[in-house]
Amino acid sequence: MDATPETQGDAQRLLADAPSLPFDRIRPADMVAAAEVVLAEGEALLTALSSGKEGASGSPDLMQTLERHYDRFGRVYGLASHFQSTSDSPEWRSAWSEVQPRLTDFSSRWGQSRDVMAALEAIDNTPEPDRSAARQRLLDALLLSMRLAGVALEGASAERFRDIQVELAGLSTRFAQTTLDSRKAWSHLITEPGGVDGMPRNWRQLTAAQARKNGHEGADADSGPWWVTLDHAIAGPVLQHARDRSLRERVRRAWLRVGADAPHDNSPTLRRILALRQEKAGLLGFETYADLSLASKMAESVDQVLALTNRVAEAARPLANTQVAGLQDRAKAAGAPEGVEGFQVWDERFWSERDREERVGLTDDDLRPYFAFDNVLQGLFELVDRLMGVRFQAADVPTWHPDVQAFHLLDAHQNTRLATVYVDPYSRPETKRSGAWMMPLVGRSKALGADGQPRRPIAAICCNQSPPVDGVPSLMSFREVSTLFHEMGHALHHLLAEADDVRQAGVDGVEWDAVELPSMFLECWVYHRPTLNRLARHHETGEGLSDDIIDRLLAGRTHMGGTHLLAQAGYNRLDLAVHRMALDDDTDAAAVHTVANAELEATRALPPLPEDRMLCSFSHLFAGGYAAGYYSYMWASVLARDAYAAFTELGGDTDAEAALGRRWRHEVLAPGGSVHPMELFQRFRGRAPSEAAALAWHGVPVSDSAGA
Repeated sequence: MDATPETQGDAQRLLADAPSLPFDRIRPADMVAAAEVVLAEGEALLTALSSGKEGASGSPDLMQTLERHYDRFGRVYGLASHFQSTSDSPEWRSAWSEVQPRLTDFSSRWGQSRDVMAALEAIDNTPEPDRSAARQRLLDALLLSMRLAGVALEGASAERFRDIQVELAGLSTRFAQTTLDSRKAWSHLITEPGGVDGMPRNWRQLTAAQARKNGHEGADADSGPWWVTLDHAIAGPVLQHARDRSLRERVRRAWLRVGADAPHDNSPTLRRILALRQEKAGLLGFETYADLSLASKMAESVDQVLALTNRVAEAARPLANTQVAGLQDRAKAAGAPEGVEGFQVWDERFWSERDREERVGLTDDDLRPYFAFDNVLQGLFELVDRLMGVRFQAADVPTWHPDVQAFHLLDAHQNTRLATVYVDPYSRPETKRSGAWMMPLVGRSKALGADGQPRRPIAAICCNQSPPVDGVPSLMSFREVSTLFHEMGHALHHLLAEADDVRQAGVDGVEWDAVELPSMFLECWVYHRPTLNRLARHHETGEGLSDDIIDRLLAGRTHMGGTHLLAQAGYNRLDLAVHRMALDDDTDAAAVHTVANAELEATRALPPLPEDRMLCSFSHLFAGGYAAGYYSYMWASVLARDAYAAFTELGGDTDAEAALGRRWRHEVLAPGGSVHPMELFQRFRGRAPSEAAALAWHGVPVSDSAGA
């Protein structure tokens, strides 16, 4: 077929280094064209290296050439992932399925190239009097990544390794798409008003709007009907608030079977992924995939991770058992029968919310009117300005959806532009994946800049809160406020980078188990009283929350904290357990689920259902970067809570907080991956981390022996 303006892509729409990206004009064909360009450039670079035209002398100039290759190759991957996550369509899926195998195959061949390895070793062995510690750390990381990419493999082993990498990439995409399709395929229509008893008004507005989209033209918040889906913004509130227990059961059972049943069954896919990861680890000389994963992380070993996980679990278990027993007593007092008949997994969040309402005295409906999205975002900006000396300025640049807002980040003192961030806040179940995330789109680079200035970074923050409905602004739950702060913490890590090389700027080059440190740190400030006073303003009256309500809200931080930590420990152990399994041809997916559920049962006060297949939608493990690394959340939480404690120890001295905030920006965020994260933490805190602050944060009694 002859190329037409509709079918012929423009690679420069993705690859050009401009102050902003032309999101309103990027199409799937552009991604295909950009992939063709970077593949051709990569092949030419491999040829040059093999012929000795590049790198034979060990010249440091090669590092800049390799940086450019890394950057452009990553740009294609990153933007393709971004569009599939925010603008899913058959066209994007088709284009990605066309180029992903080729990109993955090339990446594998690059990682196994002896010529690339020889060039890096030549640079490493060539004396450079002015070589910085950051450059040496980068070289060490590049050499390690090539060893883990199979550069030492030969013949059939090398070819098999490449085949595994290509197949794993395709399976990861399949897992994510099947999960999305499974969520989209399920819905439930409520027609009787009694079916929505207890549900917040904004939920009823949202689900009535969904019903109108699906052909029920007269649907409204008061009389329905209401269209229930497995989107987080819809399913989550059902489990918290629906008085109709059968509705909670219906939604919870469906949630636990996402990706588990035909025609959207991920079980064969995840079993195959685990088998391939095991084979890959064996080819590289590791006993398990978990050992391979830890080889490039901050934690020193699987045993060290399990030791921390089990210490936290054992500290939290008594409190968690007491908390769940209290919920069961509450359900029984309300008329529920004893035992499992009266309290199941679809009851825990409902009664937890009732318990929180009584102990804390606040409901989501009480709080939502005070957390309109625009005001929360402005309050977040003001906090970042105060702590880190930057300010946000609305940017008139193209976006990928009308809901998206863009901002330039400026140094508050020099008034110079540092970066650009896009915020995509609202749920779009038809085209946008669930959850929340930060996506680095363009990384800072000194060499790839222009006019003597480093290239400015660009990032996107994506959430899934309820959109404005019927003239009412997006009113956020307190959990959604916390999520927005979390993702902004990730974004600031990327946007405030000062490392010179894109491979170390922001989150790049940071050990995976330290990546969550900046996000969890900023999340802590949601519980900072002056910050809350700024964030919370009634969207109609402008009235703030009373001191009494803020007191109760702050006290609610520890509510069910023991069960939260115990659940997190369970996910850590589940992840490591399935990635340490010895799979053979007789090991089917059912055996994997048995191992996973056993770990959940061992670390929960309320046992999981036997038919629980949450592993089938656990995208962190099978379509993300957390395979044998989910523990990173707990690991980083220990560091983050400890770092935040340094601010609380200042006793509310705002000048001292601002000074410490500047140190946080420049000593922890700015270096990115150019310095080992433990060195950064100890430089900031003046000592090794302690888990005491993380336990106390969740209300768990702390022993004198608590420590990392």
